[in-house]
Amino acid sequence: MPSGLREKIVLYLTDHPVVTTEELRQEMGVSRRHVQRTLHQLVSEGVVRMSLLPGSRHTGEYRLVPKESTAMQPVNRLLSAIQEAGGPALRDRILEIFIDDYYRGRMDHTPDDVSRDESLMMSWNKTPNGWWITMQRCPFPYWRGTQSVCDAEARAFAHHLDAPVIHLADGERGVCQFFVPLRTDMATTEKGERHDD
Repeated sequence: MPSGLREKIVLYLTDHPVVTTEELRQEMGVSRRHVQRTLHQLVSEGVVRMSLLPGSRHTGEYRLVPKESTAMQPVNRLLSAIQEAGGPALRDRILEIFIDDYYRGRMDHTPDDVSRDESLMMSWNKTPNGWWITMQRCPFPYWRGTQSVCDAEARAFAHHLDAPVIHLADGERGVCQFFVPLRTDMATTEKGERHDD
């Protein structure tokens, strides 16, 4: 049985994926301030992730960071340091270079070909108007700038697929979704209605 509040909170979070400060206060039988101080320490160490209430600056929920993602924590800290030193523009450019380099040679094909590459950790769903791409795993899901990561991915995808890419983010799960509309010339070529003279 864990003795310290820290260990009790981590154990509780393994059985309860999402909790609030109030829920932990009642469960642990300690003051709200004591719970908050311990949670903030766990967040700073990358053990716990917090999310804000929509439209508010107040923390809403806490959840454990999956163990597999802790390997990315040094990269996440590096990106945060880059942002503090050089601002968001430098951070976004570095993200874009990293993501662009990661996909180089793997996405320089048609969406039909790329959709069959399971190593990219994406699910592809083709519709009459285009492709829906859902990331099965975000490169930096627990970094506070997930939106910036998704935006950089959208720019890299657009570059490699030579098509516009619309980004839709699910900030709660740290998973990005993208829509790649079929270009008119691609769509008509597939139907055999257009021929180059």
